[in-house]
Amino acid sequence: MIKLTVVPAATVLVLLAGPVGPASAAGAGRGASPSGPAVPPIPAVRPAPDGPRGAAGSVAHPPPAADRNQARRAARVTVGGTGKVEATPDLLRLNVGVEARAPRAGDAFTAVKEAARRLTVALLAAGVAESDLRTTDLSLVAEYDKFPRLSGYRANQSTEVVVRDLARTDAVLAAVASAGDAARLNGLSFDVAEPEMFRTAARAAAYQDALNKARQYATLTGRRLARLARLEEDGDASPSRYALVEKSGGLSPGRQSIVVTVRAVFELR
Repeated sequence: MIKLTVVPAATVLVLLAGPVGPASAAGAGRGASPSGPAVPPIPAVRPAPDGPRGAAGSVAHPPPAADRNQARRAARVTVGGTGKVEATPDLLRLNVGVEARAPRAGDAFTAVKEAARRLTVALLAAGVAESDLRTTDLSLVAEYDKFPRLSGYRANQSTEVVVRDLARTDAVLAAVASAGDAARLNGLSFDVAEPEMFRTAARAAAYQDALNKARQYATLTGRRLARLARLEEDGDASPSRYALVEKSGGLSPGRQSIVVTVRAVFELR
């Protein structure tokens, strides 16, 4: 037997199936219906409030204020800074050498070693310290009129000379020339003996340049500059330059630029 029971609007219709028997009558004394078992009340189903829903039907709430503040604090600005310091070079590096040719390899090698000895003696007499002389190259090669016809051998020896007293530059150059026809002057460059103090000043200037840029960007975006998140140094460039001075016949060290560049990341609030 199927029985339909009407319940209030806040509940749900329930279909009950089964015979009415003594068990039903037994429940009558406990408030059950005489014709069947008692129907437990079913909680009312309330509709979800109106508003946006997620993929699973749940209500999507806007992010709390703390999350919005965190996103605002996560803003960053990346800037580059350059620091440049001018320094006057105080030492000279000369690349000098000797060369010798001979029909036999042994004779060419012996001749170039003797020429190198004379050059070293002349440089020491000009006031160069022995510790400022460094051999940088030694070679012996065969020469041909037309391969495979051998014409002889050529030997070379190169030396780096450091002149720490620039007032003695002319005397050192004259010493190179006094070594005879075998002498060679292959190049020179001016340098700074203690560049680190100039690099330190260049680093400070580079960081200040980056900081000024970051402050400007913070102002332009209506924010405040917060802590430094990262700082990297890209390197430095120290080009050596020299210029001939025709009136005195000597050399001028000119000015040397020591440059440091940095990349900085600042947080904005």
